[in-house]
Amino acid sequence: NDRDILVGFGSLGFTRRKWPPPDGPHGNLQIIPMLGLDRHFQGKPANRDWRYSHQIMSHLRYQAIKTQTEHVSFGRSTLPLLSLYVHQNNAAAIRLYQQFGFTPEPEPRRNDHILMLQKLDIGAST
Repeated sequence: NDRDILVGFGSLGFTRRKWPPPDGPHGNLQIIPMLGLDRHFQGKPANRDWRYSHQIMSHLRYQAIKTQTEHVSFGRSTLPLLSLYVHQNNAAAIRLYQQFGFTPEPEPRRNDHILMLQKLDIGAST
């Protein structure tokens, strides 16, 4: 924003999980462990394509695809999946993640949080 105020943040990391669940072998995949947006900036700016939440998600997805592409070129065995957990009652966040291609997995859950996954297309860049 033009006032140089922190509106939100996001991060990427790696996790190991059985894939396919529940009994597949363990594999490495990327995860968005932290994502937050100050409530004063939720739904802003008015233009949906430029909303801060969309900018953060687009950047995280871009970085995940870039990292996946690098792992493939170096022969690393990283699953082409991006994951995150979201509270089951956070309907707005679930809708946002679905807009970005995440789908909820029926299991596993962590307490009241749903696992959502997105297949990374390393041919895509946005």
